[in-house]
Amino acid sequence: MARRRGGAARLRLTARGWGFAATSVLLFWLAYVGGREALLFAAALPALLLVGGLALLILRRVRVSAARTFSPSPVSAQRPAQVTVSVSNERYSRSGEAVWRDTLPWWPKATPDARLPPLAPRGRRFAGRGNTVRLDYPLRAPRRGVYRIGPLHVEQRDPFGLATLRSTAAGEDEIIVVPDAMELPRTGLSLATGEGSARVLQRDHRGTDDDIMTREYRPGDALRRVHWRVTARQGELMVRQEEQRSYPEARIVIDTRRGGYADAVHDQFTPHAGESEAFEWAVRMVASMGVHLHRRGFLVRILETAHPQIAELGDGNRWAGRDQEFLLSLASIGLVDADHRSPVPAQERSDRAAGPVFAVLAEPDDAVFEWLTRQKRPFELAVAFVLSTAPLVLQQLDREGQLAEPGHTVETLERLGWIAVPVSLADEPSDAWRAVVAETGLVHDEA
Repeated sequence: MARRRGGAARLRLTARGWGFAATSVLLFWLAYVGGREALLFAAALPALLLVGGLALLILRRVRVSAARTFSPSPVSAQRPAQVTVSVSNERYSRSGEAVWRDTLPWWPKATPDARLPPLAPRGRRFAGRGNTVRLDYPLRAPRRGVYRIGPLHVEQRDPFGLATLRSTAAGEDEIIVVPDAMELPRTGLSLATGEGSARVLQRDHRGTDDDIMTREYRPGDALRRVHWRVTARQGELMVRQEEQRSYPEARIVIDTRRGGYADAVHDQFTPHAGESEAFEWAVRMVASMGVHLHRRGFLVRILETAHPQIAELGDGNRWAGRDQEFLLSLASIGLVDADHRSPVPAQERSDRAAGPVFAVLAEPDDAVFEWLTRQKRPFELAVAFVLSTAPLVLQQLDREGQLAEPGHTVETLERLGWIAVPVSLADEPSDAWRAVVAETGLVHDEA
């Protein structure tokens, strides 16, 4: 956040100023044609007022510097935020009354006009007020991305309302808008102890915490490890399992190939955040799942079908700082041009314990399908959110009957052993997550 000095100024006459100028010219012309000297005095009055007003504006031009801070930082898309602009007087004389507005990168392109109070000379104070004032305004970014906000414009009027002087008070400041990571419902995906490694369990209504902490008795097990309460309930000898000391792994797959989204546009002037509505939904879903699983204690790995763009999340015990790095990388992620015959970049396998894998797809090509077959390990939970790129109106009509499956993607994934969950652009990530609960039989975890 750097302070910048003002730029060039633009001087303009108001409607009243143009009226004064026209009146003065007309009177001068009548005095010249009619030979009446009295009209010269009448013509000089509006001309003097106009020249005086312009001189005052030029001599008392506001020169300020500005610096912006954002709260919260980074800003989440579609979430309310606040911008604080610190405006400082750079002149060694007191500034006059003015009106300010800040430039926005999205509609309505500028903030409403607001009053800029007089500021003390640089390095001095007057009437208990310094040469710096803080100006606040609300902000709601429409979508993720990296944008420039500014410059700040300051507009002055002369005392007679004949002219305005608009000057640029600052350059531009960068604002990073991350996708809105929606809070997902807590489900039966949880940590459970195992024999030397972590695993992910799918609880059902008949199970309890005691059940997932025990196993059958094996010859050689110490009697001190026998869990008598579970033994009585199960009717066979059960023992406690070893204490778990590692984090299970969860993998999230996102298709970042442009060919995987029918609504994707290819335009060098189109920012990443406007390439594809389907891809924007996928990014928001990945953000929500990544933060949710990370805060639940999982080691979250992000897999992309093109070259890597997303920061890793890492272990759950370090979630506070890594969440932000993860979301910041999602702010600028974009679709990648890749031929349908080009292979998916190889990504190293983790030595960590196996865990669930989640994928967010729309219309993947054959190379992506082939790659997905290698991502699902035996006996792992593999769920794919299959996003339809059909128009929203048609999707709403489908909901009244049955939601149309998006192409052959669902059937292909099911043949590969994945649980395919059809979703639409109208669905929220929390709704899609609840659909996983319905498909897998997971129950809500109230703990």
